[in-house]
Parts: sequence; structure tokens; C-alpha cells
Amino acid sequence: MVFDDLTDNQRQLVTTLVEELASGNYSPEFIAYGAGKGWRILLEGVGETQNIELGNLKRTDLLLLADTGYITLHQQTKDSYRGQLGQKAHHQHKVWRFTLPEQSPNEG
Repeated sequence: MVFDDLTDNQRQLVTTLVEELASGNYSPEFIAYGAGKGWRILLEGVGETQNIELGNLKRTDLLLLADTGYITLHQQTKDSYRGQLGQKAHHQHKVWRFTLPEQSPNEG
């Protein structure tokens, strides 16, 4: 199975990161940081592209994604990491995209 070791929220985060970072509109590194009771990921825009933030994350989810090879994290401060996608994220995303049912043009 694809992403069978992840929750739905973790899978959504990985697929979003892969797709956004593959667009070339964002730096290949991201910043993960504690924000109040949750964690956020900052994708830094390249050129004219605005930064975007992905929020409502749990630190445990980020650490699990790192432990399972989906991302790498390098601690910067007590409440922040600099990260990158791991090869597992790219591979699983490619398999996942291949297994999606085809949509007709009218389905979105």
C-alpha cells in the first residue's frame, strides 16, 4: 500500500509538500516551527512567489515523518527545524499519483 504507515493528515501534508516544492516556486528547504499550541511549516517563495504556511500540525507528526524517512529535520532552536523532503516522500507520492483513478475533464 501507498502511505500505509501514515494517517490521512500526515499523507495530506506529505503530498502537499511534494507538490508545492516540485513546482519550483518554493525553496527546496522548509522551516517547521512551534506556533502556540501547534506547529506550522513555512515554504519560502522564490522570486515573486509569496511564502505560504501550512498549519495545525503536531510536532509528533513531524518527528514521525522524519523517523520514517519522508522528511529530514535539522533542529535550529528549541521550537524550530529546517527540513527537506526525503526520497521516500517522492517515491510514495509517485506511486500514489499512479494509482489514482483517472478523472474526466469535467470532474476537476
